[in-house]
Amino acid sequence: MPLFRYHAVARTGERLAGEITASDEAAARRSLREQGHYPLDLHEASASRGMPWWQREITIGSRQDIGMLSRFALELGTLLKAGLTTDRALQLSAAALPKGPLAASVLSVREAIRQGRSLADALQADRDQYPDLMISLARAGEVSGTLPDVMLGLAAHFDLVRDVRDKIRSALIYPAVLSVLAFLSIIFILLAVIPQFRPLLQGGGVDLPWTTTVLFAASAFMEDYWLVVIAGVPVLVAATILLLRNPDTQLRLSGLVGRLRWIGPLVRASDAARFSRAMSILVSNGVPVPTAIDVARDTQASPHEAARLGEVNGAIRQGRTLAEALQAQGGHPDVLVELARVGEESGKLGPMLGHAADVLDRDLARRLDSFVTYLTPALTVLLGLIIGVLISSVFTALLSINELAV
Repeated sequence: MPLFRYHAVARTGERLAGEITASDEAAARRSLREQGHYPLDLHEASASRGMPWWQREITIGSRQDIGMLSRFALELGTLLKAGLTTDRALQLSAAALPKGPLAASVLSVREAIRQGRSLADALQADRDQYPDLMISLARAGEVSGTLPDVMLGLAAHFDLVRDVRDKIRSALIYPAVLSVLAFLSIIFILLAVIPQFRPLLQGGGVDLPWTTTVLFAASAFMEDYWLVVIAGVPVLVAATILLLRNPDTQLRLSGLVGRLRWIGPLVRASDAARFSRAMSILVSNGVPVPTAIDVARDTQASPHEAARLGEVNGAIRQGRTLAEALQAQGGHPDVLVELARVGEESGKLGPMLGHAADVLDRDLARRLDSFVTYLTPALTVLLGLIIGVLISSVFTALLSINELAV
């Protein structure tokens, strides 16, 4: 539906400005009047038209940034907790968000609710903006009458997921910069340094070490085909991206990553914490365990772990408990299995899974700190060895010539 930007006057005399979605301009004016507003100016506009480029929201793909989803859920939960109607809470939540697709979508959700739809159905109509977890929780909150608490709990969940992502990104910044600089250094050596020594060493009449021979061959290749290499890198990157978008490739690759000695435990700990947190919120709000698992699977970063949870759900539908299914499959954190068992026996599965998520989050933070502590020096030593081998290959050949001259 088209998006309209308006300036209006409320019944109280307050001047308003915002955006509204409607089928046409007449419908937009009618909607504003039904809300008790008198439109002064109304015109169709895209979410970012007329805005300076530096103020426009940057998104990757169709889904919103998790930080914006957290902000929306927190705003909505707080306003509903204060006693506002869903209609009014959505209007104020949209006004508090930066101009962009999410703010426009919230206004569309509000319009759908004004037409008699439930919040969950309105969110589901725009699934590109809202994850399945949010839709399912909204539905459970509406049925149980706990929608404000559900939205606040969801905002906390989004914040935790964002914090983990930020920690991982921050941890990888220095190694990534170091790797790029080392790569550029190697290219510089091959294209600028080695060609200065190659004629002298190859014509020196000595047997060159195999490392020097390989180095000279690589340097000659880079000199002759550097245009092909430069053109081939973007092609290789594009092909890799297309390959990684294939679900079968993602499944196999995530399974391989999960078996790596250092990275595998990090991936499993992160996914286990997400699963526990999502299950805690869902089960605590009355969602049946099988349905909750289907929704919680979408929170998994690893397709391999998501597939494993599908097998767990199959076992539960055949009569097993969550703890039994997790333990029978194996590979899940002991704290998750044990607290799931305690929760099922005591009838407090939701709170126990929330406690498991807290424990797993702390464990993940510890693992990340340990990983970064060892990764940076190990990478520095490795890259130093690579560059050292390149330089030593040249100097070994030079020393051979000097010995021959003596």
